[in-house]
Amino acid sequence: MEPAPAHLGSPDDALLAALTSLRGLPDDQRAVWRALFDHYIFGANGDPGAHLPPDVKGILGPITPEQVAWTRSTLIQSFNRR
Repeated sequence: MEPAPAHLGSPDDALLAALTSLRGLPDDQRAVWRALFDHYIFGANGDPGAHLPPDVKGILGPITPEQVAWTRSTLIQSFNRR
Protein backbone atom coordinates (compact mmCIF):
# COMPACT_ATOMS: atom_id res chain seq x y z
CA MET A 1 0.00 0.00 0.00
CA GLU A 2 1.28 3.43 -0.93
CA PRO A 3 1.62 5.85 2.00
CA ALA A 4 -0.76 8.81 2.13
CA PRO A 5 0.66 12.31 1.64
CA ALA A 6 2.10 13.61 4.91
CA HIS A 7 -0.15 16.70 5.01
CA LEU A 8 -3.26 14.50 5.32
CA GLY A 9 -2.39 13.32 8.81
CA SER A 10 -3.12 9.90 10.21
CA PRO A 11 -6.36 7.99 9.56
CA ASP A 12 -5.82 6.60 13.05
CA ASP A 13 -6.86 10.00 14.40
CA ALA A 14 -10.15 9.79 12.51
CA LEU A 15 -10.72 6.27 13.79
CA LEU A 16 -10.11 7.34 17.41
CA ALA A 17 -12.47 10.30 17.02
CA ALA A 18 -15.14 8.06 15.51
CA LEU A 19 -14.74 5.46 18.23
CA THR A 20 -15.26 8.04 20.95
CA SER A 21 -18.02 10.06 19.29
CA LEU A 22 -20.03 7.59 17.19
CA ARG A 23 -19.72 4.12 18.63
CA GLY A 24 -21.90 4.88 21.67
CA LEU A 25 -24.77 6.37 19.70
CA PRO A 26 -28.10 4.57 19.34
CA ASP A 27 -28.35 2.21 16.37
CA ASP A 28 -30.55 4.54 14.32
CA GLN A 29 -28.11 7.44 14.67
CA ARG A 30 -25.13 5.21 13.84
CA ALA A 31 -26.98 4.10 10.68
CA VAL A 32 -27.28 7.72 9.60
CA TRP A 33 -23.57 8.30 10.22
CA ARG A 34 -22.70 5.09 8.37
CA ALA A 35 -24.67 6.35 5.36
CA LEU A 36 -22.91 9.73 5.52
CA PHE A 37 -19.47 8.10 5.70
CA ASP A 38 -20.37 5.73 2.86
CA HIS A 39 -21.53 8.64 0.71
CA TYR A 40 -18.95 11.34 1.48
CA ILE A 41 -15.86 9.39 2.56
CA PHE A 42 -16.04 6.11 0.68
CA GLY A 43 -17.96 7.32 -2.41
CA ALA A 44 -20.52 4.52 -2.35
CA ASN A 45 -22.76 6.55 -4.66
CA GLY A 46 -19.99 7.97 -6.82
CA ASP A 47 -18.29 11.33 -6.43
CA PRO A 48 -20.44 13.37 -4.00
CA GLY A 49 -19.20 16.62 -5.54
CA ALA A 50 -19.49 15.61 -9.19
CA HIS A 51 -22.40 17.99 -9.75
CA LEU A 52 -20.45 21.01 -8.48
CA PRO A 53 -18.17 23.27 -10.51
CA PRO A 54 -14.51 22.85 -9.48
CA ASP A 55 -14.27 26.37 -8.02
CA VAL A 56 -17.02 25.71 -5.45
CA LYS A 57 -16.31 22.08 -4.47
CA GLY A 58 -14.34 23.04 -1.37
CA ILE A 59 -13.68 19.96 0.74
CA LEU A 60 -15.47 17.80 -1.86
CA GLY A 61 -12.72 18.61 -4.38
CA PRO A 62 -9.06 17.65 -4.26
CA ILE A 63 -7.77 17.87 -0.70
CA THR A 64 -5.18 20.62 -0.37
CA PRO A 65 -2.76 21.35 2.49
CA GLU A 66 -4.75 24.55 3.14
CA GLN A 67 -8.00 22.61 3.55
CA VAL A 68 -6.29 20.17 5.90
CA ALA A 69 -4.94 23.06 7.99
CA TRP A 70 -8.40 24.69 8.16
CA THR A 71 -10.02 21.37 9.13
CA ARG A 72 -7.45 20.71 11.85
CA SER A 73 -7.91 24.20 13.24
CA THR A 74 -11.68 23.77 13.28
CA LEU A 75 -11.40 20.37 15.02
CA ILE A 76 -8.97 21.71 17.63
CA GLN A 77 -11.35 24.55 18.43
CA SER A 78 -14.22 22.09 18.71
CA PHE A 79 -12.29 19.69 20.95
CA ASN A 80 -11.15 22.55 23.19
CA ARG A 81 -14.76 23.68 23.78
CA ARG A 82 -15.69 20.34 25.33
